[in-house]
Amino acid sequence: MKQTTTLKSFILAAAASLGLTASAFAQEASDSVVTGGLLGTRYTAIEGNYYDLHKSDPAYATGFTVAYNQPLTANIDLGGDYSWTRGTGAARLTEQELNFNATAYKAFSWGKPFVTAGAGWVWDRATTATAAAKDDSFAYKVGTGVEFVVGQASFTPYVNFARAASYNANELQAGVLASYHLTREWAVTGRLQYDVTEGTVGNSLESAIGIAYRF
Repeated sequence: MKQTTTLKSFILAAAASLGLTASAFAQEASDSVVTGGLLGTRYTAIEGNYYDLHKSDPAYATGFTVAYNQPLTANIDLGGDYSWTRGTGAARLTEQELNFNATAYKAFSWGKPFVTAGAGWVWDRATTATAAAKDDSFAYKVGTGVEFVVGQASFTPYVNFARAASYNANELQAGVLASYHLTREWAVTGRLQYDVTEGTVGNSLESAIGIAYRF
């Protein structure tokens, strides 16, 4: 009888141990699943930018953008970004822009449609061999788009309307942002954006590549 009781106890202990092991393995496998997408997550990102200014002077410009996004509620994100851009032609043109924004979205099985609104400030400076000039303006932006997530990748087509009030300049922006998560935290990003600008500035094509850290 004692041997039978011992055998039963051993079998029960082994079964319990196997169950705990299987549960832990399943949890670890679930935790290791990598999904794409940035909307609705807390992340910071940096990208390098190249602007084709379509035979203007200067003909091109380069720069960088840093951004931070923080979920406020289940359907609202708050964020901010800073960008620095420089082009050199007959004059050296430098632009800096600081923006803060809010994005509201709704998650569906097919994607996350969203609307966004933001405001900030823009500073411009033009320098030649003999003179320098600078200006600045309040700026705001409204836009809409949809984030589509496919496995570890996401694709986000969007359109924005932007205005720099003191410059009396309007701009329509259309583009697509793509990201691919290498891990749960790290992703590579790419972006193409075409800007139609009112006035003498002319249109431009922006391309960017960067990294994002989701935490």
